[in-house]
Amino acid sequence: METIVVSRRKFIGNMEPTSQRLKKVHSLYSNEETSNGHYDDK
Repeated sequence: METIVVSRRKFIGNMEPTSQRLKKVHSLYSNEETSNGHYDDK
């Protein structure tokens, strides 16, 4: 599961090189991980 999170974060980071955006995405993923445990590419 953690590997997926890293991959997703890396993917988002490449698309959105904005630190603020990356931070927001990281928080969102953290919440989603607790809710579903699995997230899709938005």
